[in-house]
Amino acid sequence: MSHQDYEKARKIVKKKKEFYSHLTIYLIMSVFFFLLNVFSTDILWFQWPVIGWGIGVLFQYFDTFGYPGMGRYNSEEAAIEAELRRMRREEGAMLPEDDGYEALELPELQRQERPAKKWDDSELV
Repeated sequence: MSHQDYEKARKIVKKKKEFYSHLTIYLIMSVFFFLLNVFSTDILWFQWPVIGWGIGVLFQYFDTFGYPGMGRYNSEEAAIEAELRRMRREEGAMLPEDDGYEALELPELQRQERPAKKWDDSELV
């Protein structure tokens, strides 16, 4: 794997970690706002900061994972991965396939010529 591939993957992982961290803080603060509202006043106000912050989290989700059905990880990233797999196969590297199994390349087991028959087909049952 090239250095550019590694850097790209590192940036994607960093972006995902930042999203999950932000989501965790959002959930904790939403509970805090709810409890503060319930124990401090009869007027419900907690939903306004929760909704506003939730919209921000939603936009960060779309930026990180793409839009459902047409996001970057559904199309562009999948196409890049497929192309990288194809390129590596041509180089003779073993890569994991989509079904979870590794592709095996066994050049020593390539089709060999059959030895001459030592029997007559009429003798077979």
